[in-house]
Amino acid sequence: MLTEDQKSLFDVNGCLTVELMLELIGDGFRFDTLKGTIMTRGTEGFRLHGGDSADGGPRRVRALPWTGTSERRTVFARHSPGALMFRPIAPPAGYEDFADELTPLQRPVFEPPYHLNRPKVSQLLAEELRGGALDSDGVT
Repeated sequence: MLTEDQKSLFDVNGCLTVELMLELIGDGFRFDTLKGTIMTRGTEGFRLHGGDSADGGPRRVRALPWTGTSERRTVFARHSPGALMFRPIAPPAGYEDFADELTPLQRPVFEPPYHLNRPKVSQLLAEELRGGALDSDGVT
């Protein structure tokens, strides 16, 4: 079972995350991985990687050492196109413990990668914004 704080990481009720992922990745996106960092004052920077630079090579972004007086906590939530996979096909760890708590809009985001007949997140979002009740396949 997820705590309220853990649920809020995947909360799509505000719909901003869903709208951003639809814009950036396209319909049928899915949750891929969730990682975090904690930095205290003086913690050395690290390198973030990903994407392609203009010349086609990998891009690395240097993070500077943390100089703030408080802890810096960052959560990296990676989402992927529905048919693309960055990790082995398996639901997230502990998925069975919270699967029944997911809304119809959240369920397809946790499905493993595949292409054919993937639920349309845009349709599920539109239904949720209209306040319609959806079944697990995104049908009202």
